[in-house]
Amino acid sequence: MFMFMIIATVSIAQCRASWHNGISKFRAGNDAAINISLHDAYGNNIRTKINASTLQFSLRVNGRKGESIYISNIAILMNHGNISITFMPCLVGVFSLQVENNGEEIQNSPLSFTVYPGKQ
Repeated sequence: MFMFMIIATVSIAQCRASWHNGISKFRAGNDAAINISLHDAYGNNIRTKINASTLQFSLRVNGRKGESIYISNIAILMNHGNISITFMPCLVGVFSLQVENNGEEIQNSPLSFTVYPGKQ
């Protein structure tokens, strides 16, 4: 019996962003989430452990990077081949969310989302 390890290299150009459960409408003050599926240069899903230190995903809303007047409480969770990013929308309106890794935008980005007033 032979044992071997496959080491996959993530291709940022092949990674894809999507809204968690297809939901892109939120209330201000409630959590929002996106998923990032990781792929290699050939578009194959990566489902093995990878060196997460090489990935530096960030969000930009209407041109502002990271936490801003638009979003706060950004959290990133990595789980074998997928990354989940949660954040809290702060302002009411229609926005554009860019997903980047070290300045390189991933597929399906930007994502459009709508924020409604929070419940009182």
